[in-house]
Amino acid sequence: MQFKTVSRISFHGIEVPTSLFPDYWSTQKNQVSLEWPMPILLVVDICGSMDLDLNSSRTQILKGDKWFAFEAAFASEVFLSIMQAVESDYWVKLKVILLQLTENEIIINVLNNLVSEPA
Repeated sequence: MQFKTVSRISFHGIEVPTSLFPDYWSTQKNQVSLEWPMPILLVVDICGSMDLDLNSSRTQILKGDKWFAFEAAFASEVFLSIMQAVESDYWVKLKVILLQLTENEIIINVLNNLVSEPA
């Protein structure tokens, strides 16, 4: 069984008609993409002080400092939640597998900074 990664993203309730997980052949210059070592279903509405740069037609999120900060914050939240939801031994094994499956430096840094407390 293969799972497909899917995303929907909006700013203050207004959807941006793009995917954060585009097929490699459809990715355009400066278009963002999340490269995760596992499938994920993402529905996020960005509010508050978090901001991302959009192209002029507001149909794509552009790479830049704001994107990299968002990607790191998002990865931290997801992996911290997983770490807190599972047993310490399971987290250690999962972390090793995830590190083996990714080349994404942001995810590698986030995973290396998360340390589970022994139960």
